[in-house]
Amino acid sequence: MVSKAQKGGFRVPQGVSDTEHGVGAITGALQGFPAVQQFQAVGRTETTAEREDFIAMVVAAIARHAGEVAEEAVSVRDRMGGR
Repeated sequence: MVSKAQKGGFRVPQGVSDTEHGVGAITGALQGFPAVQQFQAVGRTETTAEREDFIAMVVAAIARHAGEVAEEAVSVRDRMGGR
């Protein structure tokens, strides 16, 4: 995003001052909404049931703020050492 702004791809929205204090002006102008966001949640669970509960808790937290989370949008993988 920054390189696009540096190349002149950023236009200051009308009514927003062209300074570093224009909160979110660059990000807002360069990123369309709604946008796909990626999150990484790390947790330690002892059992498969705890793991499923943790995954459900993370998805529910995201859904409260972003709306429904499609099942195919969630991926889970073990970290090194089985964590």
